[in-house]
Amino acid sequence: MMKLFTIEEFRQTLFKMHSDKASGPNSFNLVYFKRSWHLCRPKIFHTCVLWLEHGEFPSRLVKTNVVLVLKKDNPKYIKNMKLISLCNVIYKIISKVLTNKVKVVSPKCIYQEQSVSV
Repeated sequence: MMKLFTIEEFRQTLFKMHSDKASGPNSFNLVYFKRSWHLCRPKIFHTCVLWLEHGEFPSRLVKTNVVLVLKKDNPKYIKNMKLISLCNVIYKIISKVLTNKVKVVSPKCIYQEQSVSV
């Protein structure tokens, strides 16, 4: 958990993400970042590490569009729609990298007795 972040860690995370996800407020989707990884990797890495290690994150990257998506045609009730958040790709990458790190240690911190079955 205390290991320093690496560019490879961010690359693997990005390329494991599904490319068909909707783009965030800046209109850049995952396909753009995957295709231009060779150009943008230093900037992505620097931005991610700056936030993860120093708590500094550019405010434009945490902006999220919240959208209602119809579950069926001609909805009459709010329950016929679902709310989705369209986050910035950099934000998604950071979230996944952190999740991957927590997955490694969580079995050591959470015991079977603490889980809830649904």
